[in-house]
Amino acid sequence: MSWVERFAARHDRWASALMCVLMVGVFGHQFVTSQGNVLSPWKGGGFGMYTQPHGIEERAAFLVIDGNPLRLAPADPEFLAWVERGDPASAAYVKRMMAEADRMRSFPRAAQAERLMAAGSRLVWDKALFGTWTDVGPVPVDQMSVTVIEVVRRPSTGTIETRVVFSHAGG
Repeated sequence: MSWVERFAARHDRWASALMCVLMVGVFGHQFVTSQGNVLSPWKGGGFGMYTQPHGIEERAAFLVIDGNPLRLAPADPEFLAWVERGDPASAAYVKRMMAEADRMRSFPRAAQAERLMAAGSRLVWDKALFGTWTDVGPVPVDQMSVTVIEVVRRPSTGTIETRVVFSHAGG
C-alpha cells in the first residue's frame, strides 16, 4: 500500500477536500484561460463541453423566399444595409424577425419557423436583395421555407462540410 492510499484511508475527509480543491482549481484555470483566448472552452480541463454549446456560431438561419435564400442570422451585410435604409418602424419589425431567426440557430422548432414565415409574408421584398430582375413583392407563406445550416470544419481531413440542421416549408 502506497503512502497516498494510506493517507487517503486515514484521512478520508481531507482527501475528499483535496480532490475537490484540485477539481475547482482545474475548472478555474480552464475558465480563466478560455476567457483570455489562450484556450477555447472545449480544450484544457474538459469543462467547456458542459458550458458552451457546440456549433451555434457556425450555424446560419435562412428564410427561403420563392427559392431565393436570405440569410437572417447572422445577418447578411447587404440585408442589414437594406433594413437600415427603411423607416424605423419597418426596420424594428425586420429586426424582430432577425432575432427570431437568431434564436432558431441553437434550437430550431417548427413553430418558430411558422412565425418567421408569417412575419415574412407581410413584407414587400425588394428585388435587389435576391439579385433578380423581377420584383419579388409580397410572398405567401406557402412559397417560403426556413432552413438552418451548420458549417463544420474538419481540420483533421482539411475539409469544410455543410449540413442542414433544420428545414421547414410553409404551407
